[in-house]
Amino acid sequence: MEMYVYYSIVIFGTIIISLYIYIIWVKLSERYTYKKERRYQFLLVPLIDSIVGDFMHNPDIDLKEQTALISKHCKNKLKKRVVEDRMIYHLETLKNTSKDSLIHLCEKIGIIQLELDHLSKKNIYGKALACKRLGELRSKDAIPYLLDAINSSSQDVDYNALLALAKIGDESAFLKAFEAVNSAILLSERSLIEIVDSFEGNKASVYSKMIHSDNEFVSCIFIKSAGSFMNDELASQIAPLLQSTSKEKTISAIKSLENMKNSAYKEDLKTLLTNDSWEIRSMAARALGSYPDEDVIDSLIDALSDAQWFVRSNAAKSLLILDRDLNYITKVFEGTDKFAKDILIATLESDPQFSHLLSDDCASADCFGQAALLIKNYILQGDKNE
Repeated sequence: MEMYVYYSIVIFGTIIISLYIYIIWVKLSERYTYKKERRYQFLLVPLIDSIVGDFMHNPDIDLKEQTALISKHCKNKLKKRVVEDRMIYHLETLKNTSKDSLIHLCEKIGIIQLELDHLSKKNIYGKALACKRLGELRSKDAIPYLLDAINSSSQDVDYNALLALAKIGDESAFLKAFEAVNSAILLSERSLIEIVDSFEGNKASVYSKMIHSDNEFVSCIFIKSAGSFMNDELASQIAPLLQSTSKEKTISAIKSLENMKNSAYKEDLKTLLTNDSWEIRSMAARALGSYPDEDVIDSLIDALSDAQWFVRSNAAKSLLILDRDLNYITKVFEGTDKFAKDILIATLESDPQFSHLLSDDCASADCFGQAALLIKNYILQGDKNE
């Protein structure tokens, strides 16, 4: 028995020592790599900046020797990373009109082809990183390879391939990519909206086509993303979708118009407060919080009596956004609807500006006048009934 104990001690001790040695080795390796990369930066960054400067001033200049020299450096993995990082830096800082020339220079150096070679390998992490780099380098030569990478069964590869196509900004390729999006792609709605938001081509044209896509899921992604585009012409195309037979499209259209805050569609949103679907009524109540008009406030007060709690809750939140002085909710507390009063009390409690209104040390006369008195009386009446 004692021998097993000794053997166990030796084995675990060996494992711990091995792990300790491995950690030290990793730290030393990282430090060594960092120092080498810094040396390469001092060597290559001025050279790249000089070439980029000459090329941008005169795209027809003969840079065969310089590009051949950089291509030779790119055979080293660390040097290649330095070259790519610097070229990406210039691409990010240049105006769109100048990017094409610099992308062409990247192609001449050969770093695009090097990333395409990585994309063909089986290593999932390497493929995802290659997709990311190709997007940052924005070369259209990568488009067919990125399209092939979609539906790879890897979330990282799918996400970075779609994001790369968005950055490249080719409309037909981007549309083709989203036509391939299906249930097999395990990306969240938020991730896909982020990808659409990142598109660097003609956004208005892409939105106009894709919000009417036969693929309902893809259509909803583009409708929601369009809300951040703030385009009146696009809003006029989205507004009719408020009456869509698809609940998802209607909700997406509500969210989009809510972000656009276009008052032209206020009445359309108000009519949705009587829709048969409580989800649509709830989203409409939330969206109306963006329209500070008296008729909207009246509609929200009516929605406080809705049979569904989520509708009442969103109506109360929107009402308090629009009525910060509590000039209108006196109408609710003068009425007899207990549901409406209770949801307003719950919403007031969760709002930092109003929570003190419900405390015992709040002087009613100094806290929002008549509304405060009515709220206090309602709470006291409820305490007595209990």
